[in-house]
Amino acid sequence: MRCIVQVIIISYMLISCSLITKKQLIPITKTVNRENKAIMSMPETVPKIPELKTIDWIKVLIPLSNQLIKSQIVQSNKVLLIDSIQNNTNTSIQSMKIIDAIIEIFNKKNIFKLVPQNMVANARQSLGLSQEDNLIMRSKIIGLARYMHADYVLYLIISDNKKYKEIKMQLIETQTGEIFWSGINKIE
Repeated sequence: MRCIVQVIIISYMLISCSLITKKQLIPITKTVNRENKAIMSMPETVPKIPELKTIDWIKVLIPLSNQLIKSQIVQSNKVLLIDSIQNNTNTSIQSMKIIDAIIEIFNKKNIFKLVPQNMVANARQSLGLSQEDNLIMRSKIIGLARYMHADYVLYLIISDNKKYKEIKMQLIETQTGEIFWSGINKIE
């Protein structure tokens, strides 16, 4: 008798467990096409992949470099450090393309002696600055320029205006930290 009661209790427990764990299944809707073949219904709109916008950085940066040269603030053959870009937008930027474009422009203008990028990378590493740090503070970049014996730093900031993105270029004197020149251009 005791054995029968145990079997009844165990079977009742098993039945109640299966009732608790039963899941509701979501029905799959089927539609029938003209040929009486069942097909699965697809969502009406498929999300679009965002378009990648390519920017001609030389076209964006030439007006700024021309403004800087026309300002006649800069003395010839001074050492210029071009290192990083502060990205104040919610989008990713290819900072090396921008830096390469600036280097190309200033090499053609032949106004500054540019610090080679491999030396900048080595100096960053020895000072413990990350290569991927695009939110570098002015004080750190000025310290890097002093370490590299550069006369000036070219500091770049990309930001969102409500209608468009813009790039701000600042020429900073290394010894005093004074901004000698500043210019802004739309990014199109």
